[in-house]
Amino acid sequence: VSGASFPTNPGGGANNVTKTLNQGSVTFSDATGAFQGASHEDDPNNLITWSYTATLRIWTGTNGTNWTDPGNWDFGVPTATHRVTIPAAPVNQPVITSTSAACYHLTIASGANLTLGGASAGKLVCDGDVDIQGTLTFAHANDTLEVAGNWSNTGTFTHSGNGAVVF
Repeated sequence: VSGASFPTNPGGGANNVTKTLNQGSVTFSDATGAFQGASHEDDPNNLITWSYTATLRIWTGTNGTNWTDPGNWDFGVPTATHRVTIPAAPVNQPVITSTSAACYHLTIASGANLTLGGASAGKLVCDGDVDIQGTLTFAHANDTLEVAGNWSNTGTFTHSGNGAVVF
């Protein structure tokens, strides 16, 4: 592969690059985005379509608590195609006070917190699994979490009044 622009691989070693019109996957050798091996298949007729899926978004909390602020994420605000990890380390833990928050899989690490709502209701749509090892709080009576996959809670889930988890 030459002349292709891929972002760094936040998953390091994960199969984040796929090719179509040919079999298999290509793995990154490390988190820098370098491919394994010295060379890859010759494609003189340009039959392979390469694409990346930078699937992991990690909360940094650099600009405060606002989920929708791109400066609070390592690679931008997550969408319905991204895996999300909320680590315990950042001082600012995320708060969702909008109805446009989305992710694919959500992991709230032990010692981490995610809050929906506050002065206004928050909504998060997860098209995959939710894994709560830390704390998930519904702070507004109308908060909503939609989960399309599995729910795992070894941490703490707290809700205010009429908030809803919809499976």
